[in-house]
Amino acid sequence: MKKIQEPIIGGFFATLALLLVSFIENISGSFNYISPIFLSSIADDSILGAFFLQLIAGWIFAFIYSLFFIKILSWAKNDWIRGLIYGIVIAILMEIGLYIAVDNIILPNLILDTIGMLIAYGIFGIVLGAFIPLSKREK
Repeated sequence: MKKIQEPIIGGFFATLALLLVSFIENISGSFNYISPIFLSSIADDSILGAFFLQLIAGWIFAFIYSLFFIKILSWAKNDWIRGLIYGIVIAILMEIGLYIAVDNIILPNLILDTIGMLIAYGIFGIVLGAFIPLSKREK
């Protein structure tokens, strides 16, 4: 039961942290994290629809982390460092996938957008690592 419960709870809170960080980044204008913009266009400009799409994606990432990456990253001693590494890997793969999938994407400041995405998904991974610790799974 814990193998299912931890990713559901951890994915929910990690997604909330991700959305909070992306909201703060977009409001402050320091970093422009663009994923929620694309999700809202997929959800027909519905904020609630975009939230549920992001939540489902967060749960999928949480289950992938709890089933596969937690064992691959077992060399990292702290749970939050393991989650941070996973979050950065997700951000890099999503950034690559975004530029492969969208033909004419032109961002005003590519470096700041990439840094914003790395920060947001790094915090996502830290929260996920806190909710899905490897130390409890080994016992």
